[in-house]
Amino acid sequence: DEFLAIRFSVGNAVIFVLLIAFWHVSLLASGVYESAPAASILHQSGRLVKGTCIGIVAWLVVATGFDLSFARADFVLQFWLGATVLLLATRMATRYVVGRRRKADHYLRRVLIVGLNPRAIRIAREFEDHPELGYRVLGFADEPSMSGYPLESHLDGLPEYLRHTAVDEVIVCLPMQSRYHRIIEIVDTCKAQGITVRVAADLFPNRVSHSSVEQFGQSALISVHPHAISPAGAGVKRLIDVVVSATLLVTLVPLLLSVALAIKLTSPGPVLFRQERLGLNKKTFTMLKFRTMVSGAAERQEELEYLNEVSGPVFKISDDPRITPVGNFLRRSSIDELPQLINVLKGEMSLVGPRPLPVRDYQGFSEDWHRRRFSVRPGISGLWQVAGRSSLPFDQWMELDLQYINEWSLALDLKVLLKTVPAVLRGTGAT
Repeated sequence: DEFLAIRFSVGNAVIFVLLIAFWHVSLLASGVYESAPAASILHQSGRLVKGTCIGIVAWLVVATGFDLSFARADFVLQFWLGATVLLLATRMATRYVVGRRRKADHYLRRVLIVGLNPRAIRIAREFEDHPELGYRVLGFADEPSMSGYPLESHLDGLPEYLRHTAVDEVIVCLPMQSRYHRIIEIVDTCKAQGITVRVAADLFPNRVSHSSVEQFGQSALISVHPHAISPAGAGVKRLIDVVVSATLLVTLVPLLLSVALAIKLTSPGPVLFRQERLGLNKKTFTMLKFRTMVSGAAERQEELEYLNEVSGPVFKISDDPRITPVGNFLRRSSIDELPQLINVLKGEMSLVGPRPLPVRDYQGFSEDWHRRRFSVRPGISGLWQVAGRSSLPFDQWMELDLQYINEWSLALDLKVLLKTVPAVLRGTGAT
C-alpha cells in the first residue's frame, strides 16, 4: 500500500524506472533469461535466486540512497520472498508442461547431425537423454562408417536428402581445420533450402574464459575474451560500482574529513597520496590513497630495497620506517584505501578485482600469464586481500587474480566483499 501510495512526480518516476532496470539487468546477468532446458531444476533455481538477491540488494541501495519510505527490512524481505517464489513457481510449471508436451512428440525439432566423431555422438546422446530439449535426432550424415548409429546420407548426397526429408535443423560437427570448405558447402546448401544450420566450432577448446560471436558490419567475428565477464555482467558490475561508491562517499564524509584532518595535523605534506598505477589493459591512471608515509617517501624506496620481504617484483616491508603513526593505524584498518572509491566512481577501478600495481612492479614481471590480470578493471578488494594480503607469495597472489578472472560472477563479487570486512578487522598481511 505504501509503495502504491507514493506521490507521483518526475523524480519518483525516474527512480521507479531505475529500480525496474536494476531488477531486469540483475536477472539478465544471472542467466535467468538464457534458454538452457538441459540444466537441472536446481541449477536454474540457483540462477533465479541469485538474480533476485542481486536485484533486491540494488533496490535497497537505491531506495536507501534516495530515502524512499518503503525501504524497510520487512518490505524488502516480503518483496524478495514473494517475487522469488512466484518466479520459481511459474518457471517450474512452464518447464513441466513443455517437457511433458515434448516427451509426447509435440514441438519436436527434427535434427540431422553432419559428421561422425566423438563430439557428434556426444551431442546425439545428450538429445536422447534429455527429450525435454525438444529434439529428435534423425541420424548422421558422413562418409561410410561402421558406427552403430544410422547413417542417413553421405555428404555428397546431402542436398538430395534435404530436398526429400523434413529436417528442421542441421548440426555440423566436422573438423573445422581439415573440412572447412566442405562445411561452407553444407552451410550454403542448408541456407538455400531454408534450413537452420548450427556449426560446432570448438576452435579454442579449454583455452579461453569467454568467447562469443559478434557481427561487425558484414563480417561475423569470434571474439575471444581472456576473462569470464560477459557484457551483461560487466554492465551490472559497473552499475553496482557506481551506486555503491557514490553512496559510500556521501555516507563516509565525516570519517573522510576526520582522517584528512588527522593526517594534516600530525605530519607535513599533502593529505592524499597519488601514484601512477596500471589499470584495465595496462592503461595508467592516478590512484588515490590517504597518505600514510612521510612526505617524499617514494624517493626513498630504492635505498630500502634490501629490506623487501615479498618474493617477485613487488615491494613490501612490515616495519617500514617511512610510515607515520597515524599512517600505521590507517593501513592496519585499511582506511587509507577509502579515497579509491573516487577511482571506482570514475571508472578507473572496481569494488572487486585484482589490485592495481605500480609501474615499477609491472616492469619486474617475467611471465606473460601474470599479465592477464590486466584484462579486467583493478579493484579495491579481491581474492588476494581476503586470503592473506601481503603475507602471500607473489605467484600465489597472481594465481588468485587469475582464479577471480576465470570464475567471475556477481555472487563471487558479493562473497569477496562480505569476506573483506573480517579480513580488514584481522589486519592479516596489512602493510
